[in-house]
Amino acid sequence: MRLVIGAAAVLAAARGVDFDEVAFFVLSTTSAATPCALDRLACARQGVPGASDLNYAMGGAEVGGSEADRILNEVEIDETAIGLRAQFAACRRVVLFSRTRPVAAAVVEMHAAQSVFEVPILAVSRHARQQGHGSVLLALLLELASSHLSAAILVVSATEDSRRFWLAQGLHDLPHCYAPVAA
Repeated sequence: MRLVIGAAAVLAAARGVDFDEVAFFVLSTTSAATPCALDRLACARQGVPGASDLNYAMGGAEVGGSEADRILNEVEIDETAIGLRAQFAACRRVVLFSRTRPVAAAVVEMHAAQSVFEVPILAVSRHARQQGHGSVLLALLLELASSHLSAAILVVSATEDSRRFWLAQGLHDLPHCYAPVAA
């Protein structure tokens, strides 16, 4: 089962907007031929501020190589998400590295017209869990989304297993979502 959990409150709080004023949208897929706003953030190995042993890369399905593929495969995700194909064609991959080894990966998409930043999947390598890597990757994604993409809303997809992580990060359930979105 998949749930949709939103963190509009996190981004809204950073901007001084009351959470009750934030609107939520049902997201549509973007054409694969359309360049995406995330492309201007594509990078190879950028340092993570305040974490000298961590760096990240952002780009297409090749970012992080087979090790990032393996990390994403650990969380029962469709191959189209890992390869950024079909409905994930407008998504990009962000990989967090500890020195040279990938420890976490996310698939992200920016819906610029709605100012919505979506994280359909975020995964941490089994050997690197409970070490804060998921929290660091989320903080990095929030910084990129709010500062560089002007995102006002964050939407993530979560399994029952990952729901506790997202709630611990300050995100909120959207109990009022329509069944096709929340199911």
